[in-house]
Amino acid sequence: MLTRSWVDHGTPKSANVTQLEHWASALADERNAIVHGETSHQPTYEVPDSPYSGTFVEIGDRVVREAIVVQLGNFGFPEA
Repeated sequence: MLTRSWVDHGTPKSANVTQLEHWASALADERNAIVHGETSHQPTYEVPDSPYSGTFVEIGDRVVREAIVVQLGNFGFPEA
């Protein structure tokens, strides 16, 4: 578990989240920064010992592919 911290309407908040939830929240933060012109670097997620460390695009691609494989298995295609 990791701690996720954010500000909600000026009030600091935090919660314990899974590594995937932490990564997804960081992706959302990075998306918001890009949309508002607040970043100009290669968007990456760097958390020690995280299976999600790397560029958001590459890791996002992997996460989607893994989710598809899980769903195919749930639909009766475990060999996928």
